[in-house]
Amino acid sequence: MRSSHVRLVQALSSATMLIALLAPLSACGSLPPVYLNAEDCSKLIPKGWKDGVPSASLPADKSVGEWAAFGDAQTGQLDTANGRTADAIEIVQTCEAIQKAAADSLKPKAWWHFW
Repeated sequence: MRSSHVRLVQALSSATMLIALLAPLSACGSLPPVYLNAEDCSKLIPKGWKDGVPSASLPADKSVGEWAAFGDAQTGQLDTANGRTADAIEIVQTCEAIQKAAADSLKPKAWWHFW
């Protein structure tokens, strides 16, 4: 029983030494590349925005007041459309920036950088 115990301790000791010797070498290997693209960013834009913003309804009456109300409504629709464009661009740019930051954080650091 004693000799099997001694052999077990020797085997564990040898395995521990091997791991201790090989562990620093594993740090020399490089990580596989990570490929990220902005393709998924467009999925964050609401589907209804692809349809566009409809025009305001033309006035049935030919009075000046009706046409002024139509002008106000059409300007509101234009503001909505322009706001969607700016928001969509912001959504995609933010998503791309997040993906770039994630990819940059995965790049291997030089061995002398400990922080």
